[in-house]
Amino acid sequence: QYDQFTRWPVGFDPERMGAVPVPANLKGAKRGGADFSGLDLTDADLSGADLSGARLIETVLVRAKLRGANLAGADLT
Repeated sequence: QYDQFTRWPVGFDPERMGAVPVPANLKGAKRGGADFSGLDLTDADLSGADLSGARLIETVLVRAKLRGANLAGADLT
């Protein structure tokens, strides 16, 4: 299993090798100002997380749980 923070060697295809992605669990996390640009956070639990000022540029948030998340000043472009 792997998540959006797993780093692979150049050219490695984790899905072809049978690795299974798991949704991120950042429930209640303090990640103000963090850079999530370009990450796939599909199905991630971000409820109650402090994402104030975070960079979420081109971040995939399909079905992400955002209830109660603080997105003040976050860049969602």
